[in-house]
Amino acid sequence: MNAMTSIFVSPRDDYKDHGVTEADFFWPLAIIAGLLLLVCTMGTHFTVRAFNSSSAVREQILAANGIKQRVDEVAQMVVPQVMWDDAVLRLDNSFDQAWAANNIGGFLHQIDKFDESYIVDSNDWPIFASKGGVVTEPAVFRSRIVEAAPLLVVVRALERVRGPIKLGKDGALVARPIQSSALKMIDGKLVIVTATLVQPDFGKSLPRGARAPTVITTMPVNQPFLDVFARRYMLDRLHVVAQESAIPDGEVGIPARDEHRRTIAWFAWKPLDPGYVMLRSILGPVLIIAVLFAILAFSQLHKIHVAARKLLDHENRDDIDFAAYERHFDNAFDPSFHRQEAYR
Repeated sequence: MNAMTSIFVSPRDDYKDHGVTEADFFWPLAIIAGLLLLVCTMGTHFTVRAFNSSSAVREQILAANGIKQRVDEVAQMVVPQVMWDDAVLRLDNSFDQAWAANNIGGFLHQIDKFDESYIVDSNDWPIFASKGGVVTEPAVFRSRIVEAAPLLVVVRALERVRGPIKLGKDGALVARPIQSSALKMIDGKLVIVTATLVQPDFGKSLPRGARAPTVITTMPVNQPFLDVFARRYMLDRLHVVAQESAIPDGEVGIPARDEHRRTIAWFAWKPLDPGYVMLRSILGPVLIIAVLFAILAFSQLHKIHVAARKLLDHENRDDIDFAAYERHFDNAFDPSFHRQEAYR
């Protein structure tokens, strides 16, 4: 090939120099499709996991607020039996053991499911005790006074702030509930302990002195208690974990704290994972769409493969004609070729 013909470089020669094959058409598109599929899959996974984490945090916040509210609700259940003119008359003005057994021990156990109830006098000394609705020797519960001491301190402080009860208008309440409650670990079991000051409601009977008796109750945080709470807040498999134990894998939890904000146990449950629930619910349609896209991609890649094959075949055929053309083009500028033709 002379200098003139070297100016004209065919794309076919360039294809040959670079070794263009069918794979050069197929694999780039296949790799791009695979990367897009990987990005979509991983993006969906991380999005769902982030959504589930956010949902779990929300469950923990709601459960923590719910536990606090539930402790307050349990405390309020004691008020009707303790903040009552008859309670002042029977427990403060003169102690009535039978009245206490029926209206404190028996009623609170049978109606409100309190496990223990006991009464301390104005000197915080136990004068009545009941367990499971059955009257028991008060001395058995003297150890409870130590556990309830922080709650009694709060009640006595609020009692001093209240001062002497003054009568108001007829039909008006003369006092507000004075209570203190907290989660406690007693005998290895989590319970809600509440201390409630004995007070009148309408003032027909008034306390004898500056300090009135206090009723202390305990409600076990047992599985029936947890089941009711779990249904209210849609928690799955709610249970109590000991303070020294770890929360099981796959579960989340919140601390159960006493009145000093110390962690004494854990409330644990299996998070709902709404992201994966939603993903499973749409998995069928997603798979159908994925299959359709796969079929479409395969069809397009097949068409590209066929087109590449035809293009390469066409290039191979043209190479033969182009070689003859190049020889003719070279001879046109070769004087020796013309002299040979003239001689012929």
